[in-house]
Amino acid sequence: MARMSARDDLLKPSLRDEGGEFRQIHSSSTLFACAFFGGPFAVIAMSACNSVLLRRKVDAIPLSAAFILSVALCVVLYGPGVFGLQTPDRGETWAFMRVFGVVLFGAFWWLHRRYYRGLKVSSIPPPSGILPGITFIVLGIALQVALANWFGP
Repeated sequence: MARMSARDDLLKPSLRDEGGEFRQIHSSSTLFACAFFGGPFAVIAMSACNSVLLRRKVDAIPLSAAFILSVALCVVLYGPGVFGLQTPDRGETWAFMRVFGVVLFGAFWWLHRRYYRGLKVSSIPPPSGILPGITFIVLGIALQVALANWFGP
């Protein structure tokens, strides 16, 4: 009898039900494009958009932490010799911010990994990310340029 119940346990679904309907988010390709072209501010904005689509209020903490860290990084990199460091070249700083954006892409992909996998398994097409992606890329670049001019020499 114990052997029979062990087999029955294998047939039970192991996925958790979190309120029923499936929620679509923008694709990971859109998120990566925002990270690579728009930098950290664009990927934070796109991840915030996905969090709103998922109705996940708990994501506000990592999103806020990433935003504060990105602004602090701009202050350190663009500031005139902050902490006694030599101010790097604008091209080096720009490249470093892109790499940091890709790192944030990995972090936010990991945060929403279950939803990205569900999107792939369900084969439901994600909502078009072209308009929000381009908007967030432009705004991310504009914010980074504004912070560079604000804190720069």
